[in-house]
Amino acid sequence: AMMDFSQTKLRIERASLNNLIQRSLEVARVQKKAAGVEWVVSLADGLPEMEIDQGQIQQVLINLMINAVDAMVDAGVERKVVTISSRFEPRAHLARVSVTDTGPGIAPEHMGKLFEPHFSTKQEGHGFGLSTSYTIAVNHGGKLAAESPPGQGATFTLSLRVREGGGAD
Repeated sequence: AMMDFSQTKLRIERASLNNLIQRSLEVARVQKKAAGVEWVVSLADGLPEMEIDQGQIQQVLINLMINAVDAMVDAGVERKVVTISSRFEPRAHLARVSVTDTGPGIAPEHMGKLFEPHFSTKQEGHGFGLSTSYTIAVNHGGKLAAESPPGQGATFTLSLRVREGGGAD
């Protein structure tokens, strides 16, 4: 179970987002249910160091990766691919991490409720994952958003602010 981070103070430190993505992937890919999943990783060069709570952001990344696996496994899709990418948008001072799956996607009627506490479309019902992840993103001054073009799986994107003067320009 994931802890409730809404009241937790952030332990901010400088960290490499790409390293956190790699570490999170190592946790996600060894889950039993991830057998047969193909992982495609595309990390941006020149991503500045971030000032984040590494434990909390890693929790979000692992959660998004495992949710992607669950969506594909539960739907029984044949080709299970999770694509993880990072990018830096210097003008917007944002770093973004996207996790895309080849699952059935998110029903339009669920899109607006995804990040509400206790909302879940899963039988096991661990709807806390996304709302906690959303809270962590917001506590960092960032955001978490979902997209799901019809019949094309789902993409979750975590956006985090990069402090000005963070190097890499």
